[in-house]
Amino acid sequence: MEESKFVLIVEDDTDIREVIKEALGIIGVDSQTASNGEEAIEKLKNSHRPRLILLDLMMPKTDGIWFCKERAKHPDLINIPVIMLSADSKVEDKTANLAINGILKKPIKIDDLFKTVNKYLA
Repeated sequence: MEESKFVLIVEDDTDIREVIKEALGIIGVDSQTASNGEEAIEKLKNSHRPRLILLDLMMPKTDGIWFCKERAKHPDLINIPVIMLSADSKVEDKTANLAINGILKKPIKIDDLFKTVNKYLA
């Protein structure tokens, strides 16, 4: 995988996860997926490091907030940019104290997804 074109998608909804993965493939971006925060942390520890993480806020088991707090414990992971994905109207308030780089509101517009990803992979 080309390091500059690799994204980790952390999303519990299979359909959303696959649509994002397919959309990124259209613009030549490789991706790996995880269905919750714990799975994402394990993948980050044990595999190729992405240039960007697209992270769902609300997931069962371990959500986006848990992921961000756990990620902060690992100095080698903290520099990977995170874009939070959420339909929650209070996402800004809920993520105010987290080390994230931006928010994409659900439903995600494909153009917004492409612009955001390209900004971090350029």
